Amino acid sequence: SLFPILFITVACGACSGFHAIVASGTTSKQLSRETDAQAVGYGSMLLEGMVAVTALTCVMMLPRTHDVFQGTPKPNFIYALGIGNFLQVLGINPAFGVCFGLMAFTTFVYDTLDVCTRLGRYVLQELTGWQGRWGRSITTLLTAGVPALFVTRTIVGPDGAPIPAWKIFWNLFGASNQLLAALTLLGVTVWLMRTGKSRWTWVVTAAPMLFMYTMSAWSLLLIVVPWLLSFGQGFRFDLVAFVALILVVLAALMLLEALRTFRQHPSRPEKETGGNSWRPYSPAPEADR
Repeated sequence: SLFPILFITVACGACSGFHAIVASGTTSKQLSRETDAQAVGYGSMLLEGMVAVTALTCVMMLPRTHDVFQGTPKPNFIYALGIGNFLQVLGINPAFGVCFGLMAFTTFVYDTLDVCTRLGRYVLQELTGWQGRWGRSITTLLTAGVPALFVTRTIVGPDGAPIPAWKIFWNLFGASNQLLAALTLLGVTVWLMRTGKSRWTWVVTAAPMLFMYTMSAWSLLLIVVPWLLSFGQGFRFDLVAFVALILVVLAALMLLEALRTFRQHPSRPEKETGGNSWRPYSPAPEADR
């Protein structure tokens, strides 16, 4: 259905949690001043949106009767052929466009896998405290082992025919990516409310967070609920549904933690004397409590 699948299918070109996690550790260190983040962040997401529109446009250039749609569709060739047909309209050799499309597709995928692996290793090292050469090696193997477990499995449909891995994992990937974005906005919302830095918090960060959180959780539940309902009726372990269940539980815990934190430390913005600006709330020192 259009809701909520549309909002996890267009995972790139939307408010991406992957970009939020990466930007928090890299972009922040590359800015000369904090205000530069407005132009850099906003401009980057505009370009990301342009990538999504370009991808949709390229697919629209191919008729359904094209040979690439016969048999098992291959997304990389669909994208590349769409690029070639699109550039042909602009007077560019379609063969060059196909090569460019395949190169761009491969670059995006490999770059994403590389960054994901490194971020996963960093997170595991921080959680476990494993340092040194052995720490790096073990956490890298654990991080790379999870996707390897997914892609090496043979998935068979009800008719006994194998199903391409991307058809199974894309909804999970899109939902987890958008859920990361929702959790990022959740963290920003709690911080803005506690510090009293903006009276527009509900409009700027909270409303998008609620929308994205709802769509992502809804999408994950569409994977989890049928699996849970199959208990006692030929139930079998489904790795994708199990991971989706873990994501739903973690998202719920994150939301409860944010609500608990805000209840314990509500925002108390105070007006500065003789002005209309808001002063961030600072908790009292331990000795004064």
